Amino acid sequence: MEENHNVNQQIRQMIITKFPISARHAELADEDSLFSKGIVDSLGVLDLIASLEEDFGILITEEDLVPENFESIASLSMFVQSKFTAEAPL
Repeated sequence: MEENHNVNQQIRQMIITKFPISARHAELADEDSLFSKGIVDSLGVLDLIASLEEDFGILITEEDLVPENFESIASLSMFVQSKFTAEAPL
């Protein structure tokens, strides 16, 4: 649970830093759509992918590029955590 909170916080901070328009949404909930609120658009997803790969040390593949993974802070957090699990050495 603590790890989930930390990932959420890191992603929230990344969005605030990379997408200044998010400041207009002071009450942005973890489940709020980043797309429908106008915070992230199709080009912004590319920036978001690069930041996620760099900040979390994960590799995002073509198969990962589905809108559901990038919809909200909560979905991004679940996606990043799934990448940790998938990439963890056995």
